[in-house]
Amino acid sequence: MKRWDFVAVAGELPARAHLLDRYGIERKAAEDGLSHAIELRSCTLLHSPGAPCLLLAPDRGAILGQLFRSGSDSRERLELLGDEETGAILADGGRNLIDHHWGAYVALLCPGSPDDLRVLRDPSGGVHVYHCQRDGTQLYASDPGLLVRLGLADKALDPEFRRQWLLYRHLRTARTGLLEIEELLPGTCRASGPRGADVETVWSPWPFVQRSRELGEFSEAASSLRSTILRTVPACAAGADRVLLELSGGLDSSIVASALGNVRTRFASVNFATNASDGDERRYARMIAAVTGSPLREVLQQERPSKYLRVPSPRIRPGLSPVLEPIHEAFAGIADEQEADLFMSGAGGDSVFCYLTTAAPVLDAARRRGPLAALVALGEVASLCSSNVWTVARYALRKATRFRRRPLWPRETSFLTREASEAAPDPHPWLDAPRNALPGKREHVEAIVAIHYFLDRGFRGRDAIVSYPLLAQPIVELCLRIPTWLWVRQGRNRSVARAAFEGLVPAEILSRGGKGRLESMCAEAYTECRPQLRELLLDGRLISDGLIERSSVEAYLRRLPERDDPRYFRIFDLATLELWQRSWEQG
Repeated sequence: MKRWDFVAVAGELPARAHLLDRYGIERKAAEDGLSHAIELRSCTLLHSPGAPCLLLAPDRGAILGQLFRSGSDSRERLELLGDEETGAILADGGRNLIDHHWGAYVALLCPGSPDDLRVLRDPSGGVHVYHCQRDGTQLYASDPGLLVRLGLADKALDPEFRRQWLLYRHLRTARTGLLEIEELLPGTCRASGPRGADVETVWSPWPFVQRSRELGEFSEAASSLRSTILRTVPACAAGADRVLLELSGGLDSSIVASALGNVRTRFASVNFATNASDGDERRYARMIAAVTGSPLREVLQQERPSKYLRVPSPRIRPGLSPVLEPIHEAFAGIADEQEADLFMSGAGGDSVFCYLTTAAPVLDAARRRGPLAALVALGEVASLCSSNVWTVARYALRKATRFRRRPLWPRETSFLTREASEAAPDPHPWLDAPRNALPGKREHVEAIVAIHYFLDRGFRGRDAIVSYPLLAQPIVELCLRIPTWLWVRQGRNRSVARAAFEGLVPAEILSRGGKGRLESMCAEAYTECRPQLRELLLDGRLISDGLIERSSVEAYLRRLPERDDPRYFRIFDLATLELWQRSWEQG
């Protein structure tokens, strides 16, 4: 298994042949490792030799990546679809594909005339898809850098991007840092034809939260979650020879390890430990590694983050905070050393397993089950948050009265100028909630939207594919059906997931109330980096362009970090964006 990269040139054959020839696309793409060419009715597809590619009829489409049938216990990816199945997928523009299959894929469907093309990205977002236009043709790629290197997209920066990135943290929309390139979001489909192009949502979280689909009994929810994860997670490793798992020792990565070990999937693990105790979970990682028989490699905090306050290679969006860069650089080095072809992570588990610390489950229980259920949820939320029922009740009432006026996405205005704080957020199709949506389910969906912000911002091995199996479509759909008040049962966060893996994950891990944190490491990094941060930001473009206030940044940088003041994380965000801006100006 190798990385699944592709470029597709869409349009009628003469137009795309002219573009391929004019820009020397096939030759340049081959230099990037995209040596396989497929001529489809509506596009020319170039992809890396290791990418699994399922063809639909002779020239009616291609599905690049892993594809599985929904509900099947098979962990083998599909390599062939029958004529009836292909016809159904083409007939409704891919909705049948979403409804009856899952995986990590991009589907290029040619349902009609030679200039009709539908490009569909699966709901998990397992394969990235970026789009631009050039000389009347539509272009798609897994890596936006390919579009730039091939000369198909200019390097002009989107002037609005920086403001959106600063003001609406962790909201990843179709907008990218380059003016000409957009991202096709998970679960959406871009249809182009003689009448133009349009993007439609073919998968949404909201049908799965409807009352008619709710799994209201705790035991049923836990049993269903256990069987779904045990079936789905190992399938995500199908075709991989050397699997490396990021094993933090927390609940989510332990569940992934357990699911792999349950079917005797061979995998190695890697754990990062900070010098401070709050980020050292080696004890728990060793525990689950021993149970699953996984060799464990431990990485100790060594590199100084000031080394990473440098201009990076240009990317479509800003990358990691310099504080986290050493962790992922170490992971990438180990993956290359072990020749891993798949790097797996439990990232996204908090979001999918509905890790809420608000009073929203109380409101959900009241609307669905009535006053008694709300009182039970009130006590459980109070226990979870180490509070009392009166405080939680007050917050619940406040949330109930203010929820309809709640903004689409929270704004983060720290250090921003007034002008930079006035933009409305870019749309995201999954945030278009029904009018009667439950408050807790809105927060659940928002958490799932937010996790996608991080998915291509970290680990970078040379050849390894990166997989986040807890974001697989069957797992997400099932978790959306589980009410929020069940997730806080007995005052435990992610309670259904804990119950689901009793007997498979060590009890000591399942019973943990907290989780590893990086606050001490980050505060130490901020203290060390203040001189470089001051020079970088006070003489930077964000200030000269009127996005952040010099006086407030300068005043904050004079101070040492305080325990309950997270704004030093924000300072690192500003540094990340400043370095990203310079990467394009100097690149």
